[in-house]
Amino acid sequence: MIDPKLTSLEIYGIAVKSEIDAINAYQKIAKKVENQDLNKKLQFLEGEEKKHRKLLENRYRLEFPDTKLMLPKDGLAPKLNIALEEDTPLARLFELSMEAEKASEDFYSEAAKRAQDQTGKNMLFYLSGMERGHYYLLKSEYDLMQQFDKFESYKKFSLEHLGP
Repeated sequence: MIDPKLTSLEIYGIAVKSEIDAINAYQKIAKKVENQDLNKKLQFLEGEEKKHRKLLENRYRLEFPDTKLMLPKDGLAPKLNIALEEDTPLARLFELSMEAEKASEDFYSEAAKRAQDQTGKNMLFYLSGMERGHYYLLKSEYDLMQQFDKFESYKKFSLEHLGP
């Protein structure tokens, strides 16, 4: 739930900060992954978050051309940022990433309901749906991790080794 006292400026700041945090998170998680297919998916998510950041920053410049974008200290997923600085198991990083994607989905959906113009509303609903898709991509990989008896085998498994 978005604090009703937040201004549009603050909402943009939180959104952009959260996208930056997501970019950094996916970069760091990808470095921990040996599985090439999973690594490619994490790189895909990183690229998606970069696009979201650019979209938000462009929209911000249109709405507030004379106001510098101020980013808060924390985005929507401070627990994930802390976990990335520690020796957190990969499965836990995926859990926290899913929580972050869910928080982003909800944040954008709530922000869209508050948007005053249709273009901003559409963009925020679009971002909400994209974050939902990211959640399910992570969830499917997380579920696969849980199915392998030994996670080590999952880390090294790749569809490339199965042949045509």
